[in-house]
Amino acid sequence: MISTNVKIDHKQILLEIIRADRSLSELESIGIEYQNNDQEVKIKLNSQDDNFVIIPSLSDILTGYSRLSISPDYLQKWANFILAASNIIDLSCLENDDLGEEVLNKLWDICFSK
Repeated sequence: MISTNVKIDHKQILLEIIRADRSLSELESIGIEYQNNDQEVKIKLNSQDDNFVIIPSLSDILTGYSRLSISPDYLQKWANFILAASNIIDLSCLENDDLGEEVLNKLWDICFSK
């Protein structure tokens, strides 16, 4: 019998979600529970991978933003996830760049717009 044990690259899938190549609904498949309602955003990591932190590039964030800008409600959920997932998404690369800082501010604006 052929083994079907395929190692899932959690970090790659998460980057694809950040770039909006994949839906937020796929977070669960990589061990991330994500709940977003009007009062709060909850993120729980159920993965056994102790080294699950990723550092997306400014390009990754801008790609996701531009792809989702046609759907304001989904864009808001995506931005909420990006900012709330600070335990697994390291956005420090944005903080040291003028355009990155502008993008971070835009993400915060999106999160709190109604």
